[in-house]
Amino acid sequence: TSEARVLANKLMGALAPLDTVRAGLPAHVGAAVKQMLALAPGERFGTCAGFVGALAGASARGAGPAAKPEVRAPSTGPSSKPPAREAAVPLDEDALRERAKREARVRLEAEAAAKAELEAERSARAEAEQAAMAAAERAAAEERAAAQAARKHAENERAEAERLAMERAYPMATPGHTARTARLRYEVHGEATEGALFWKSTRKVFVPFEMVVIPPCTFTMGSPATETGRFKDETQHRVCLTRAYAIATTPVTQALWTAVTGTKPAKFQTGPDSAARPVEQVSWFDAVRFCNALSVQQGLRPAYTVGAGDGPGGPDDLAELLRPEVTVDRTADGFRLPTEAEWECAARAGTTHVYAGGDDQDVVAWHGGNSGSTTRPVGGKRANAWGLHDMSGNVWEWCHDAKGNYPDGTVVDPVGPASGADRLVRGGSWSNDARSARVANRSNLGDPTNRDRRLGFRLSRNVP
Repeated sequence: TSEARVLANKLMGALAPLDTVRAGLPAHVGAAVKQMLALAPGERFGTCAGFVGALAGASARGAGPAAKPEVRAPSTGPSSKPPAREAAVPLDEDALRERAKREARVRLEAEAAAKAELEAERSARAEAEQAAMAAAERAAAEERAAAQAARKHAENERAEAERLAMERAYPMATPGHTARTARLRYEVHGEATEGALFWKSTRKVFVPFEMVVIPPCTFTMGSPATETGRFKDETQHRVCLTRAYAIATTPVTQALWTAVTGTKPAKFQTGPDSAARPVEQVSWFDAVRFCNALSVQQGLRPAYTVGAGDGPGGPDDLAELLRPEVTVDRTADGFRLPTEAEWECAARAGTTHVYAGGDDQDVVAWHGGNSGSTTRPVGGKRANAWGLHDMSGNVWEWCHDAKGNYPDGTVVDPVGPASGADRLVRGGSWSNDARSARVANRSNLGDPTNRDRRLGFRLSRNVP
């Protein structure tokens, strides 16, 4: 119609630019206008007329949405109609379940990957912390080890300085160590009873004995690791004796024992030479009582105090079995048993011999291989360098000390452990093999109540 033409002309020429037109129209109308404006001027009328007609028809109907105008493409150009959209294919239930499973699997895999990554981070952090702690512990251990090594080095230096100072003050013992010292000579007056029953007779006896004075000195105690027959408790160590002492040249004889006590406990007391044989079958308690009795007789202060339970002695004495308490006064000048260190120092006499007096056991000792199964008169074998006989073989000799392990390093005036039931015996005997007669050997016969026929003793005492 004429009205449609007028409207088309207005739309094509008189209206504002495309954006203005589109701003006031519905979206589908604006799209159609844009398509129409893209045509050549000669083609726009028909297209515009159709568009306007469609628009007018929509307006005339009033109800419902306006129909979308059709914009015809030019007859000579390619079709500008957009391709039709493919229709969506509805999914069945199996496909939906499968898709849900895939989505769940993907979600689980993602969660597992995240968890693994978190666990890896935690593990790496823990490893780093452990490595740091280990490094700190190593550093602390190295620091402690260095401090301990420094302390040990300082202790060693101090011990070496003390050892050198002591050796300067108390020189190493040598074979000639006692050359300028006087011997102490004693004579014991007593009575000896002879015969039996109605034919007994008593006579006065005078029994002499000698002691060698040993000046202060330092020596090596124990045996070297290469010594044949050594035991593991013979560890070598330095010992410094700071006080002079005297020790008897022989074990106590039967004659000396009888002169002091009036008794004859020995097993081997027959024969013309029995008085010169060492006394045996005497316990440690018997020995300390003898020392006190001899001290009183010689006008010296007794070294021992024997506590309650002391008795006359004897194999059946109940008081002996109760082991009375015994204390020693180390300042007393009376007779006493030597300490283990004093005994070994005297036996070695400044040498390194295996036996006291040499390395040939048959020359210096009565032992199980040459004694004839009995004790022998004292002084029958060669003396050591300080004039002491029978320190190897004949009878074991009681020492004052309780038995204990050797200390480490240099020790000064050792007296053994502060407590302990057993007492040391040294030197071997007439019934033991030559190994027992070694100077370094320490015996296990040390029950102080033991009155074995192999057990005797040797006198010692302090000197000014």
